[in-house]
Amino acid sequence: MSNRVLVIIILALAIGVGLAATNPTINDYQTFIAGLMAQAVERVDGSTPAGSLIRQLFKSQSKQVVESMIRPNTLRRNYGFFSIFETNALGVRVVVVGVVNRFIPVDGMEALTEKIGRLVALFSL
Repeated sequence: MSNRVLVIIILALAIGVGLAATNPTINDYQTFIAGLMAQAVERVDGSTPAGSLIRQLFKSQSKQVVESMIRPNTLRRNYGFFSIFETNALGVRVVVVGVVNRFIPVDGMEALTEKIGRLVALFSL
């Protein structure tokens, strides 16, 4: 076996170990979704009583909201080097790829953000 082949094998193994070690977990995904939801809630007009209430409620109960709404409705397909997360929330199917501790929305993220925005606007009336 030549040195070149040996170097290629070692590099492939190192990359594989690195990808496997940084494959996001369901808890990482929940943190990602909670951050997106927090961004949506921050856009709510906090100067109105309803908007202020929504912001305060989310800040104090965000962990419970994510735990009850996201975790039971999420399927994680773990491929070792990366994971695909599929969530059905608020009637919207969201697909996100997790790799190297990063999340890449594939489908449905815009629709979910739009739906959350409509719900927040509805409660702000």
